Amino acid sequence: PVPEVWYISGNCMGNGTGSHLAASCVAMFPNSENYEELIYACKLDKASTFWIYKKEGSRYPVIGTSKDDGTITSADDAAAKGNLNPFKPELDEGYYKIVFNVKTLTISYEKLDVAGDVYTAMSMPGSWQTTAWTPSEDLMTAETTATGLENHDWSATVTFATDSEFKFCANGAWGNDWGSASFPLGTCVGGDNIKGTAGTYKVYFNDLLKSFYFEAVEE
Repeated sequence: PVPEVWYISGNCMGNGTGSHLAASCVAMFPNSENYEELIYACKLDKASTFWIYKKEGSRYPVIGTSKDDGTITSADDAAAKGNLNPFKPELDEGYYKIVFNVKTLTISYEKLDVAGDVYTAMSMPGSWQTTAWTPSEDLMTAETTATGLENHDWSATVTFATDSEFKFCANGAWGNDWGSASFPLGTCVGGDNIKGTAGTYKVYFNDLLKSFYFEAVEE
């Protein structure tokens, strides 16, 4: 089965507070090739810290590192969290892919060779729109809002009344647009239209990885 969304929150994404609140958490993405892994990408430096949360808007369970020996540990209450520190990878400034294994509780960081373009808007133009294939309409929400941080995370809630085709498109115009042959999750690797199944979804998209996840919403 498609796994649930987990979340990441820290001084390098969201509202920059590291809070468990929904306003500061951004989605991690199941690795479509290995569901034991969650992936995410952002700009990190030596001062970057973050926590991983299993539920949006919930303080617990939270995952960090043990103050005793640095092992990755999950805490289910305030007392247990008191024994944890946030993740602090202490990496040279750059864009990184974070890979977290939910089964083995291990984490790794891969430096990305990307331009790190910061887009002003993101949309999903396609056949589902009232005015079909219009990249300047139905814009997604930027998830990272703190001053001084770059936003590379986007979300939206969409309803496909029928099976639909679409792409992700940046800056409200064709030119920076990406598709994929997979759904409801995957990574854009070419120009194919994404073929979505009818339904209502919470959509997450990371423009560094070009990874997306359509989480079905019960109606």
